[in-house]
Amino acid sequence: MDWGFSRSFECYRTMLFLQSLREALRYVTGLQSDLLILNPTETYFYNYFYSSLSTTLGLGICLWFWMGNRSRSRNRDGLYKRLIQTNLLLTFWVALMMVTRLGSILSIIPYGLGGYDSNMNLKEEFPLLFILSPLVIFLQNWLVIRRVYLSTKWIIYSGVLCILTTCTLANMAKVEDDIINTSYYEQFEMEYRYLDTVIENAKNRDGVDFDEKTIDVLKKWYTESAIKQARALQIAFRRNQKVIIDTIILERIVQHNLKSGNWHFDPRDSTGNWHYARPIDIYDQIRKFKVGDPELMHLFLLLRDQIELWNTPELGWDHNNEYSGYDRRRGWFAEYHFPNHIFVQLKTVRDTLVRDSIYNRYQSLLPPVNLKNEGNQKYRNTK
Repeated sequence: MDWGFSRSFECYRTMLFLQSLREALRYVTGLQSDLLILNPTETYFYNYFYSSLSTTLGLGICLWFWMGNRSRSRNRDGLYKRLIQTNLLLTFWVALMMVTRLGSILSIIPYGLGGYDSNMNLKEEFPLLFILSPLVIFLQNWLVIRRVYLSTKWIIYSGVLCILTTCTLANMAKVEDDIINTSYYEQFEMEYRYLDTVIENAKNRDGVDFDEKTIDVLKKWYTESAIKQARALQIAFRRNQKVIIDTIILERIVQHNLKSGNWHFDPRDSTGNWHYARPIDIYDQIRKFKVGDPELMHLFLLLRDQIELWNTPELGWDHNNEYSGYDRRRGWFAEYHFPNHIFVQLKTVRDTLVRDSIYNRYQSLLPPVNLKNEGNQKYRNTK
């Protein structure tokens, strides 16, 4: 009875430990790059892996207690049992060390590198690793015992019991992952809402439907695919050809959400800090379309977003906690990373379009370029 209780308790405790470790490592990834978010299938798979691993490790602890019985007095019986106990503990700690070390290295080091895009997916590339690991541990627990005692019947019984315990633990002992996911979502809530709104409007009003992979990349910030996406959009506007409406809508999302086209910021007022379409490039695209084209409306909206970004009021940093994460990022970018030459282009392009009677129906979309920084270095450098 004590052995069964110790085994059940150890299985449950190890299961919770592994799941808690998983959530802790996911939290670390969110501090360094994009949060590692598991889909329902991956969560289901890993829960069964953790439960099977915990069950086999718990079996090892149960056998360790069993071998602690010194009631028999056969020659060398005590020596054999101590040897078995040593091997059981070795298997337990080595297996636990390998799993936790592998998880921590993969979660901390790759996600600490700029641009890591889940390039190494162990579940997809090495699924047998997760299936065979608990099986190897189970057989290793009985290996030394079989050399000393007749235990075939007990191996079969324990195998059936391990399967039942694995299924029970996988559906009962769970550490909720919604806490970290919700906290991460709230950090970028305004960006995600804007993304969903623009995507829905593009589908309903313009008949533009983006695939799931593109939308998934739009929801990432530091991965290689997200960086390449921002760069590709910027390059598309610099080419001497019309951009399609899909590209303009994507650029609006990338620019509004302040997604980066690089893994670092250059010095203040550097051209490298502007990862979006330049105002002069937007103006060149406007000249390529006719009044009434849906692309023209989105180009003016893109230009409006740039003006509003420049016009972002200065935040009172003494009341920093009163602003959302997006407001703080937007204020920081407008204050320290909006290049002077982009401001000059923006003001020139806006004034040119407002004076052009061809675009009367769109001119109301362009607010005045605020000279709020007239007293600081940013504006003085443009005089």
